[in-house]
Amino acid sequence: MIHKYLIVEDSTMIREGVCEYFEMTSQGSITMDQAATGTEGLNKIKENKYDLVILDIMLPGASGFDICKELRKTSDCPVFFLTALGNEENILKGYEIGGDDYIVKPFSVKELYCKVEALVSRLKSQEVKFIKMDELELNPYTMQVFVDGQEVELSPKEYFILK
Repeated sequence: MIHKYLIVEDSTMIREGVCEYFEMTSQGSITMDQAATGTEGLNKIKENKYDLVILDIMLPGASGFDICKELRKTSDCPVFFLTALGNEENILKGYEIGGDDYIVKPFSVKELYCKVEALVSRLKSQEVKFIKMDELELNPYTMQVFVDGQEVELSPKEYFILK
């Protein structure tokens, strides 16, 4: 499966370096979109679905905080802040508005990659996998049954017989 990530960073060197490292290290399992301004980043998240977003905070056009707030209206994809703003107030704000991690520059691209991969793999392992057959869906974690999207109440015994 190919994951699609977005990095919004005004430093060309950092943006391109992160993209190159992620794409090379993932051996083709990650593709990276790039944006150099907050406005461009906002447009990209409105037009595309991303598996992860990396945001600088101090950006021309819109801040990384603004982008995260907008993204959280429609998506719960992981958000990593990558910024020079290392004071506690900014770090806490990043988490409060929905960031999953906050990395202060200067940083190690290897460490960023490892943190991203750890979070993405943990999220993947927690995905609910429904058992589907035509209009019938079973959620093995909650023991819920759905027919044509409508929940059907079953006793545990009935659920196990159906399963």
